[in-house]
Amino acid sequence: MNKKLTVMKRFLFAIFLVISSTSFAQDLAGTIVVEPMIGFPNAGVTYLVYSKIFDNNESFDITGSPVQIGGRFEYIATDNIGLGFEANYEKCGYNMTIPNAIYNPITGACTDSSVVWSQTKLRLMGRVMFHFGNFDRVDLYTGTGIGYTQERQENPDSELDPMNTRFVCLPKLIDNVTSPLSARIYFGSRFLFSDNIGMTTEVGLGGGSIFQVGVIARFRP
Repeated sequence: MNKKLTVMKRFLFAIFLVISSTSFAQDLAGTIVVEPMIGFPNAGVTYLVYSKIFDNNESFDITGSPVQIGGRFEYIATDNIGLGFEANYEKCGYNMTIPNAIYNPITGACTDSSVVWSQTKLRLMGRVMFHFGNFDRVDLYTGTGIGYTQERQENPDSELDPMNTRFVCLPKLIDNVTSPLSARIYFGSRFLFSDNIGMTTEVGLGGGSIFQVGVIARFRP
């Protein structure tokens, strides 16, 4: 008898949790979300850092920011489906000095040579998002994005080959394989401090940094 009562209590408690979760669900349809964000790590800088460590090259100076900057926009068409747009930007590069690389036959002396390389990437992607956990102050979502990467290089012949290193930088390899396209799959969460302001975190692969964090402004027109 006690076992049956215990099972009944657990069943009623489970129903209560479901009802409670549903009662706190957000009505998201028609909502607009704007999200400035930064991403970690900058794949290009990370690749150069590990290349310097494994090559033990003291004359190899890395330039560029360790983070990516960007922003996202989303229009939530229904309680579960959103359509959005993302733009992100990153820069990386290096300055390397090669000692005694140039020989002067007149003076018989050797002088140093320098190599400079830099790269910038601007990614523009359309996004489709599925919101599967909409609660009073929390919004969980997953989705995919696809778009275009605008890339610029200084001295492109001096770019390091990501295949010629002991360190495999997966985001860097994905960028190289998909370029000039940009594609991303991701899982994210939003935490609201009020009805309109909060923060966001996102983990994804492709189209930029693996981990992104930012603030959100949410409103209805």
